[in-house]
Amino acid sequence: MVVILPGTRIMSVAAATRLREFHVAGGDLIALGELPSEADERGQDEALRAIINGIFTARDGQVSTNEAGGHALHGRPKRVLEWLERHLPEIADPDVIIATPEGRNLESIICCHRSS
Repeated sequence: MVVILPGTRIMSVAAATRLREFHVAGGDLIALGELPSEADERGQDEALRAIINGIFTARDGQVSTNEAGGHALHGRPKRVLEWLERHLPEIADPDVIIATPEGRNLESIICCHRSS
């Protein structure tokens, strides 16, 4: 499973902690745009930055992988769709492939669904 975070400056430490737990358990995270740097709780900015910096350890556009196989990728793309098309296969295998009747993959189509 991949969680994609929109760019945001403010996040709760509780939310960041849940993201870290997901990642430590092998979950994949992609952050687009600005990483959270200010906690919504007074006096918790450093704690938030420590959590976020512990997840996103590689340079922008580079994938980091933890011991459980969880991937983290951060980027500030101007063209989000094209950036995701290029980088998403680096961290997750597709679970849906759309193909023509002749068997040619339609790679320009992105399919998003939920599974339980």
